[in-house]
Amino acid sequence: MRADLLERLGHNEEAAAEYKHAVLLTANTRRRAELMRRAEVCAAAGHESPIRSTAARSRAHLRGARRRPRAPARILGQVATNRLRTAHAAHGLTSRQFQVLGLLHDHGALAQSDLARIMDMAPSMLVTLLNPLEAEGLVERRRDPADRRRHFVALTKAGEKRFMSASQAHAAAEEELFASLDDRQREQLSGLLRALRDGLAREAQGACRTSGPAQ
Repeated sequence: MRADLLERLGHNEEAAAEYKHAVLLTANTRRRAELMRRAEVCAAAGHESPIRSTAARSRAHLRGARRRPRAPARILGQVATNRLRTAHAAHGLTSRQFQVLGLLHDHGALAQSDLARIMDMAPSMLVTLLNPLEAEGLVERRRDPADRRRHFVALTKAGEKRFMSASQAHAAAEEELFASLDDRQREQLSGLLRALRDGLAREAQGACRTSGPAQ
C-alpha cells in the first residue's frame, strides 16, 4: 500500500480498509493500476476516491445478493442431501456406496464397466469406491470366465443386509423431508420432478445427436 496515497486520503482508517477491499476485488492488474492513478488525481483535487465508490458498489452488490431468494432446487437439494447423507452414514455408508449397493440389489451382478457407466463415474474412481465395500465383505468381485480382463461385481449376503437397513433409514429420511406435504401435493411435486428429469434427458440426447464426429 502506497504511503503517499494513504496520506492524501487523510490517514482515514475506513478509507484505507476500503482501499484494501477494492484491491482484493479488482483482479485485473490494469484496472487496479487505473484505479490507483485516478485515486491520486481525485485525492489531490479533494474529490471522493473512485476506490471508495468501487468498494461501496461491491458491498451493495453483495447485500443485494444476500437478499435475493435462493432457488428452490438449491434449498431442497441442500436439506435433502444432508438428511440422506446422515441416514447413510448411520449405517457406515457414503451416499455413493449406498447407490452401488442399491444398483447391485436391483440388477444383480454387474460388469464393473457397466456399473461405472450407469453411475457416470470414471473406472478408476469406481475402484476406489468398491475397495472398502469389498474389504468389509459387502460386495465381491470375480473375473468373467469368458474374458479374464472383465470383472463382475455382486452383492454379498452381508451387503444385502446392510443395504436393507440403510434403505429403511433412507425411506424414513425421505418421509420426514416431505412430511409437511399432503398426498396431492406430493403427487404434484413428483410430476414436476419427472417433467424436469425428462426435459433434461431430452436435452442431453439432443446434444449427443448434434455433437457427432466432424465430417
